[in-house]
Amino acid sequence: MSENTLAKEPKNSAGNSKWIGFVAVTTDEGMEVLGRRDILISWRGTLGTVEALIDLKFGKVPASEILDKENDPQVHEGWYNYYTWSEPSSKYNPTSSRDQVLAAVRELVDQYKDEEISITVTGHSMGAAIGTLNATDIVVNGYNKPKDQPNKTFPVTAIVFASPRLGDEGFLNCFSNLKNLNVLRVTNDQDPVPNLPPKYEHVGQELVIDTTKSEYLKDPENTLHELEVYLHGVAGTQGVAGGFKLEVARDLTLVNKTIDGLSDKVPSHIFVKWWTEKVEKKMGMAQLDDGSWVFLDGEIAEDNEVAKL
Repeated sequence: MSENTLAKEPKNSAGNSKWIGFVAVTTDEGMEVLGRRDILISWRGTLGTVEALIDLKFGKVPASEILDKENDPQVHEGWYNYYTWSEPSSKYNPTSSRDQVLAAVRELVDQYKDEEISITVTGHSMGAAIGTLNATDIVVNGYNKPKDQPNKTFPVTAIVFASPRLGDEGFLNCFSNLKNLNVLRVTNDQDPVPNLPPKYEHVGQELVIDTTKSEYLKDPENTLHELEVYLHGVAGTQGVAGGFKLEVARDLTLVNKTIDGLSDKVPSHIFVKWWTEKVEKKMGMAQLDDGSWVFLDGEIAEDNEVAKL
């Protein structure tokens, strides 16, 4: 975030700090299923007016301070500054998002260096762009290598949704020269955001889905960019040339988590925007052991199959 958008007086509270993501690591039980220890970094998408203005800072700035100098990579001004900006006067988060996430990755890589490790970065929209920058940063600066074993390298994969373009040809060349780094961009066919900003380059491989073919969505043309719609699309895509059929038992309730997106053919007891409405309504939704959500109220709670869809 550029300095002129932030207050400069010392902070006795969280100040300008914002929750923008998290770092997690596979449990021992999860490792048995996955076959390796995965470090997951997740970046959320744009929230609020300030971040919308950050998205619109289309100017390119040099990223050679954190990436290589050979290709003179230039990236989106707003997202680069948001990733690297620090607020030393903050009581709670005096360091940048970059410093915090890299410190967490370094700690986990060194902790589990004797195991098979992978690093996965994900994000949506703005978070997809920052996630791609973060993944590149990790590999360029060797954070996927144990400190005392620099010849041991762990793979880094970014799986991002609705990603806008991030940088110029220099950034593309920097990315393309790296080993042990892969990016998969999931793009909804008619979503305009992945075509922005103009005169920027994409990196990695693209997987195209088309949620306008889903019979479960009420107004698919106006929800193209929503994260839960993207995930719904991945669960049912048959390829751009195919139709739509849910191949993964992803809970349809999640489509209505923050929007009014489900069609009339879906049971009407699913709240609209149930994650963001009043606390009383939130408490009417409960998550089951299998990860699905149900509306717990009277007779509906007794019919688990209907509530689970």
